Amino acid sequence: MLPTQLTLSEIHQVTRATLAALKQLGMQGYLVGGVACQIYGTSRVPNDIDVVVLTEETQEEIKRGLVATDPRFYLVAAKTPGATYKVLWYKISSDLHLYSRRSCKVDILRTGIMDIPPVPTSRFVYRTPSDIPIMPFMPLLLLKLQAWTHHRMALKQYLVDKQHVDVRDIEQLLRIGAQMGGSVESESWLPASFVSVARTRVEGFVAKFPDTAR
Repeated sequence: MLPTQLTLSEIHQVTRATLAALKQLGMQGYLVGGVACQIYGTSRVPNDIDVVVLTEETQEEIKRGLVATDPRFYLVAAKTPGATYKVLWYKISSDLHLYSRRSCKVDILRTGIMDIPPVPTSRFVYRTPSDIPIMPFMPLLLLKLQAWTHHRMALKQYLVDKQHVDVRDIEQLLRIGAQMGGSVESESWLPASFVSVARTRVEGFVAKFPDTAR
């Protein structure tokens, strides 16, 4: 059995181990998803980490490389019928048994997957005390908005249920963003197509939650 909730310390442990292993492989990565949101200041502790890797290698090649680099990483067959990809996990416990209870899922992503825009390395954000490279705030917020949109339209109930978590994250991010300042226009490197679709999603979110309009 895997744990239902990891601690923030464990999440950061896995994050640092993943980035260190990627560095050994000659690759660079940065955080998106719940961990990046948490580093900016949201209250929810994620159950997994999402790492965008800058490389030409495929996701499966990256996963196999991490497993070969650090024995605490291991692969599990996907639950989706017919899927050929493997799910990457990291063993947090000092017990390196394959089915150690303290494990964390590590999602390996690449630019373009889930419409993740290409982020210049000069735009990576490092916030103390973690100093973990994360996506700039504005595209991170817009990706979270994308996740909310997709989860609302999902066919599987467990994905539909995630929209409520998305809403809480987005509302917190909006308050954080209002204090930080900045705008989409200040991120001129963002693809116009990404911004255009995001504007439509903003309209949909505000229509659903009018209190967030300002």
